[in-house]
Amino acid sequence: MKTKLLVSSLLMTGALMASGTASSATLEWAWTGTTQDWINGGASNGGAGGANTVIDSISNVPPPPPPALPLVGDGDTTFTFIKDTISPNTTAVTLKEEVIGNVDLYNVGLGWIAAQSTGSFSYKISTTDQGFNLAALDSIISGTTGDVTKSIYSGYNPITGSFSGLLLTLDSSNGSSTAFTGFPTYQTFYVVDTITAGTVNNINDIHNQFTVPEPMTLVMLGIGLVGFGYIRRNTMSGAKGLSA
Repeated sequence: MKTKLLVSSLLMTGALMASGTASSATLEWAWTGTTQDWINGGASNGGAGGANTVIDSISNVPPPPPPALPLVGDGDTTFTFIKDTISPNTTAVTLKEEVIGNVDLYNVGLGWIAAQSTGSFSYKISTTDQGFNLAALDSIISGTTGDVTKSIYSGYNPITGSFSGLLLTLDSSNGSSTAFTGFPTYQTFYVVDTITAGTVNNINDIHNQFTVPEPMTLVMLGIGLVGFGYIRRNTMSGAKGLSA
C-alpha cells in the first residue's frame, strides 16, 4: 500500500506540473507562537486549548481584508506539545490547515533565527476526522549540510518518555524535501523531529505536512503541489517571521 501510494504520487506529481493544475491552496486556519505559547495551550496567543494544546478552531493571524472572512478552523484536530530539546521555549511554531480541492493539508513549522545543530521536537496530533495517512518533510539550512529526521509513532508513554510503534521515518538531508509518503491511517499519532547537523549550526526551519485520506485523485493533487517546491514557497523562515 505504501509503495503504491508513493509511486502513484510521483507519477501524478509529474502530470500536474506538466499540466499546470497544481497552483493554489486556500488557508483555512493558522496559529503562530513560541514553544512557551504552545505549552500555555495557545490561549495566551489567541489559540484555543488546554495545557500544551492548540485546537484548530481559533486563528491568531491577522484577519484578511474585507470581504474575506476571518480564519476559523473546524475544531476537529488537536496539536499537543510534548518536548523541545532544540531551543526550549523559544522555538517559533506555526500550525496551519489548508485545503486543495477537497484535501485537508496540515502543516507544523518550526523555525529559529539562530540556526540549530542538534536536538529534537516532539508533539501529538489527534483528529476526530477519519485520520491521517500521508506525511512529507522539508527543511531550510543556512549552510550546505544538515539532516532532519521525522519519525511517526503510534504510541507514547508519558511516564518513561518513550515512543513505540514506529509507523514512518522521513529524512530531509541537506535541505532536501520528501514526497508525500503513506503510513497506516491513525486518528492519533506522535511525531519526533530530530536535528542531526553535527557540530555545525545549519538548520533554520523544519516543515512537516500531513493529510487525511481522500479519493486518490484529490490526494494526488495535494501531493503534486508539495512535491516540487510548494513547501519551500509557502512555509516560514525563522529569520523572516512566521508564514508556514
